[in-house]
Amino acid sequence: MTENTPGSVHRRTVVAGAAWTIPVVATAIGAPLAAASGESPTLAFTQAAYSASACSPLSGVRVTATTDGTTPAANQAVTITLPPGYRFADGSTSTVVTTDDSGAAVLPDILAPLSGGASSFTASSNGATATATVTAGSVASSIVRIDRPPLAPLPGGASPVTSYTVQDQNVGGFGSTFALTADGDLFRTTNGSTWVLENTDVSDFSPSNDFAEGSYVKDGAVLRIDRPALAPLPGGAGAVTSYTVQNQYVGGFGSTFALTATGDLYRTNDGTTWTLENTGVTNFAPSNNFQEASYVKDGTVVRVDRPTLAPLPGGVAAVQSFTVQDQNVGGFGATYALTADGDLYRTTNGTTWSLENTDVSGFAASNNYAEGSYVKNGAVLRVSRPALTPLPGGALAVESFTVQDQNVGGFGSTYALTADGELYRTNDGATWSLVSTDVIGFSPSNNFAEGSYVKKAC
Repeated sequence: MTENTPGSVHRRTVVAGAAWTIPVVATAIGAPLAAASGESPTLAFTQAAYSASACSPLSGVRVTATTDGTTPAANQAVTITLPPGYRFADGSTSTVVTTDDSGAAVLPDILAPLSGGASSFTASSNGATATATVTAGSVASSIVRIDRPPLAPLPGGASPVTSYTVQDQNVGGFGSTFALTADGDLFRTTNGSTWVLENTDVSDFSPSNDFAEGSYVKDGAVLRIDRPALAPLPGGAGAVTSYTVQNQYVGGFGSTFALTATGDLYRTNDGTTWTLENTGVTNFAPSNNFQEASYVKDGTVVRVDRPTLAPLPGGVAAVQSFTVQDQNVGGFGATYALTADGDLYRTTNGTTWSLENTDVSGFAASNNYAEGSYVKNGAVLRVSRPALTPLPGGALAVESFTVQDQNVGGFGSTYALTADGELYRTNDGATWSLVSTDVIGFSPSNNFAEGSYVKKAC
C-alpha cells in the first residue's frame, strides 16, 4: 500500500482537511504550508488523509519542510509520532527522519492495528507541527498455541490483539490461555475448546511468573485471577499496569505490584494492604522465577528486596531492566540494563556491570533460567550461548523470545518475529523453521517450552 502520487486520489483515501498548529496554516493536499508571517518555517504531510491496513504496510508517506514557506529545509530532522495501535516496521511508534535537498522525507512503512479506526499521524520540526488523518478497517484474528491442537474461536467472533499462556510449574498440562481484545474483553480457556469471559474494560494483563495465575487492570483497579478482590490503591491512585510474582517453591499469594501513570510503584503481599515501593519508576520487570523484580528510577536500576546496585559505567542511564534467575539455583541471578542507545549491560552480583553488547533493540528473559535472547541489527543472539545462525532468506528479526522447559533445561526454543509477521523457531541454534506468517504478537509460557501467538486473518 503506497501513498498517492501528487494529483492522484487513492481509491481508499478519505478526503479530509488536515489540522496544523501555530505558526503554520494548512492549505490543499500536497501543498506546503503557507507561512503566516511569510518567514516562518513550515511542515506538511503531502496528503491530508491516508488509508492503512493491518495486513499490508502503508508505504511512501512523505513530509515536506521549508525554512520560510518557500525555501526547502534540507537536512532537517523531523520527529514522527504514530497514534496508539500503529507502529513502524521495526515495532516502534515514533521515529526521526531527515529531509533531503528538496526538503522532503519519506517515513518507514507503517502498520495499522487490528481494530482499525480513525486517528492521526503527527510530525514536528523546528517549531512547526503537522498532522494527517489515517483510517483503517478492522482485521479478524485468532490465537494459536505452540505444539497444541487448534484453539476454538473467541465467542461472538471477537478478535484478540494479545495472548498470554500460563502453566502451573507443578502441574503442567494445558494451563490457561488468556486473550485480550482491543475493546478490553479478557477471555480465558483452560482446555482450548471453551472460552469464558473473564472481565471487560481490561487495559492490562500480566501473567504470573510461576503459576497458572495473573493480574490485570480494570478502571485503575488491580485484580488477581482466581483470588479475592484486592484493596484499592492508597489515596484513590489508579494503576496502569500490574505485575504478579510468586516464589516457585512457596506459592501462595506472592506479591502483586501496581504502577501508576505518574510512576508510583505500589506492592501488596496479601491483597489487603498496599505499600509505596518507590516513586518516579519508569520500567518494571518481574523475575522469571522468584518473588523478586527490578525496575528503573531516574536512569538507575533497582532490585526489589536487594541491596543497592552499582550505577552503570560512565554514568549512562538505563531505560529498561530485566532480572533472570535459574530456578534450580536462585540467588542473585543476573540483571540486565538496556540504554536508549541500545547498550546492554549485565551484572551477576550487583556491584559490577559488564557491557554485553551494543545496538541492541530488544531483550527477552528466559522463562526459567538465567538466560535470555536479544536482537542486534536484525540477528538474534542468545546470552551465554554460541552464535545462532541467521534467519532464512536474510529475514530480519525485530523481537526474540526464549522458552525452556523447567524440567528439561538445555537450549529449549528461541523464537524470532519479523516486522512483516513471520515467526521463526530454532531448537538448536543451527536451524530455523517458519512457524507461521501474519503473526502480530508472541507470548512465551511462564514455565514450559511453549507459548501462544495472535495470527491475523489476512
